[in-house]
Amino acid sequence: MNDYIKFIDSNSIKLAKIAFEMKDYNFSVLNYQKAVKKLKQYKGINKYPLRLIGLLEVKIDEAKELKRNHPQTKSNLKYQDWNLSKSSFVKGKQCIKYLYLDKHKKKERTPHSRKTLALFKKGHQFEDLFREQNFEDGINIKENLGFNFSYFPSYTDFLLSTNETITLFEATFIESDVFVMCDVVDKIGENLYNFYEIKSHIYMQDVIWNDLAIQYFICKQKFGEKAINTFNVVLRDENNEGNVIDVKDELEGRIGNMNSLIQNFKKILKSEEPKVEMGEHCLSPYKCDFMAYCQKSKTIF
Repeated sequence: MNDYIKFIDSNSIKLAKIAFEMKDYNFSVLNYQKAVKKLKQYKGINKYPLRLIGLLEVKIDEAKELKRNHPQTKSNLKYQDWNLSKSSFVKGKQCIKYLYLDKHKKKERTPHSRKTLALFKKGHQFEDLFREQNFEDGINIKENLGFNFSYFPSYTDFLLSTNETITLFEATFIESDVFVMCDVVDKIGENLYNFYEIKSHIYMQDVIWNDLAIQYFICKQKFGEKAINTFNVVLRDENNEGNVIDVKDELEGRIGNMNSLIQNFKKILKSEEPKVEMGEHCLSPYKCDFMAYCQKSKTIF
């Protein structure tokens, strides 16, 4: 019986491993020690936690030794915070109250239905299939770091800066206090990149353009327009294959008011709950997760 699973702090272990890779030995030690501390809380009879503690303590000693031999090594793995994300931006485009509630009243969200979860799963499967077929050597930031999202940008920067060519999944950037994760970033040369946003839709929709526009805007700020070789959306065709379309030129014409939108959304998040009437936007492009909250509280939505 694996009664020890809840005592394995996999996020700390992953963070420690990546910190070690980035020569941030002190941070590596701290996270391995955190994982060991939690494992020692296990009081069952299974021997695996004890063996894992031994392995982690070897890692701790190794990192401490390297830290002593390289005291001038600077930390490359940094914690970063943000106020707006790609997904919250898209919610704000649908309804500013949706944006606000998603940030401040998460507990009021109605859980997704089985049908919605099945659609999400289908989308992830299509995304995984496209990656496997086209970028078999890609490095997945999320798989390597777990749910330590605040460290994704610095890890992304590290991998891009230390490799002349590399493909990353869930590459993450923060600019203008906005957090975006890119499905695929393919570095094809010095300061030259191809970007891919993978959707299981067959046709383009406004919500996809909103998603792409904020992502392109942030990537353009990060790298500069000349560094973006292509900015692609991948749609699903009738044979469940990926249809790759370069939309960089189109996106250039869609980001003119992006700065003002970002600033307005940030202002909303710092203000009181907006009052917006309920209407068609509650269901378009997606059903809002907070409809029940607004109906229950009789708030003008």
